[in-house]
Amino acid sequence: MRVIGVSLALLPIVVVLLVSSILRGLTLPFRALLALRRGAAKA
Repeated sequence: MRVIGVSLALLPIVVVLLVSSILRGLTLPFRALLALRRGAAKA
């Protein structure tokens, strides 16, 4: 029973880490595109 309680306590932390990592993975390509566009605009 203690294991279930510990897993439930750690569940929100794991979910937050997963969501943050997924959001970072999604925003990285957009940031790269913006950087490329800015570089192209400057050049």
